Amino acid sequence: YYRVPYTEHAVLPIFHVLATRPYKQVSSDPHTSPYATPVLLIRDARTKKVLSHIHDSAAISRYIASNYSTPELPDIHTTSDDPDIDSLDLEFSKKLGINLRRWAYGSLFTEKTPSRKWFGLWDMNGVRMGWRNSVGILQSLLWTLFFPLILRLILLATRTTQKKC
Repeated sequence: YYRVPYTEHAVLPIFHVLATRPYKQVSSDPHTSPYATPVLLIRDARTKKVLSHIHDSAAISRYIASNYSTPELPDIHTTSDDPDIDSLDLEFSKKLGINLRRWAYGSLFTEKTPSRKWFGLWDMNGVRMGWRNSVGILQSLLWTLFFPLILRLILLATRTTQKKC
């Protein structure tokens, strides 16, 4: 909408903790990880030094709208007639987001598949996930080697079980 120039850095689950560690967020919300993504890094155009960082897609959207809006492309947050837009966003983040992640991880990693029958936690569908993203060779290799451990950590962190999916 605003045509903001940006560079995306793709990071696999669990590895995002290492990538976002310097930019931890402080939150009183027990459902929010200090390493939550996405993270917008605001850099000095000349030196590329990180000036600040913003977590949460809604906060990033508000920042971009307030800094890149024009009369032709108005700030969608201040021109909305709906006063409940922020409360809806909060509702979706706290309930829908958590349960959607839990369902996605559960569907991907807890269902009984033919390859899981033979390989156990070293399921080929899960291992291939590390090679389908443009995350670089090192992340892909580490994902493949440590997939069973990573899988257990993801399911534990998201409190995902087959029953909750």
